[in-house]
Amino acid sequence: DRGRSGLFQYDLHSGALLRKIALDNQPRGNLLNDIGLSAPGDVFVTNSERGAVSVLRAGAEALVPLLPEGTLPYPNGIALSEDGARLYVAHARGIPWVDPSPGQHTPVQAPPGMLLSGLDGISLYKGSLLGVQNGLGRGRIVRFRFGANPARIEREEILESGNALFNIPTTGTVAGDSFVYIANSQMRRRGPNGELLPPEQLDPTVLLQVGLEDPQSP
Repeated sequence: DRGRSGLFQYDLHSGALLRKIALDNQPRGNLLNDIGLSAPGDVFVTNSERGAVSVLRAGAEALVPLLPEGTLPYPNGIALSEDGARLYVAHARGIPWVDPSPGQHTPVQAPPGMLLSGLDGISLYKGSLLGVQNGLGRGRIVRFRFGANPARIEREEILESGNALFNIPTTGTVAGDSFVYIANSQMRRRGPNGELLPPEQLDPTVLLQVGLEDPQSP
C-alpha cells in the first residue's frame, strides 16, 4: 500500500465516514501528510512524497494543485493564518509562506543561525508559530515569534527538549492556551518488512502539553 493516500472526511459525533478522495500511486506514490483548514471551508494538504501542496476548495469534489510537484523538499506541517492571507508550510529545509489563492510562495526569514528545518506539525498562536522539530537529532518543541512582519521570525523559544518520553514526537495542535502533541509516534517500531507491529508490542500512546501563556499575561 506504500504510495497510496487519500483525504477522508468524518462526522466527529457518529464516527461515520462522509466521503473520501483517494489518490492512486501513478506515476509514483503519494503521501498526503498534514492539513490546514480555512474559515470558508477550503482544505489545504501537503503531499510529502511529491513535494507539492494541494487544495480542496469548499464545495469541490477533487484536490487541485496549489504548489505543483517538486516545488518543496518533503513538505510536512501546514498552518493558515487567522486572516487567511498566508499559508505556512514546513518542509525539510525551511518554512515558506504561501498565498492561498495563486499559490506563490516566499521563504520566511529568520536571524542567522536559527534553524527552521526538520519541523513536523506546525500551528499558529498569537503571533507565533509552534512546531515539533524531530528531524534534527533530539526532538524538541519550538516556538518561533514573529515581529510586525508576519514573514519574518524575530526570535525562538525552546518549550521542551529531549524529554525521556519522546520517541519521535510528532504533530500537535493548539488547545486553549496549550500546545498538545504526540510524544511517542513510534514511527520506527515496525517489523523487518515494514509491517505494523501488533498493539501489544507497542508502548501506550503518550500525549503531552506545554503551556503557551506568557508569564506577564493576566
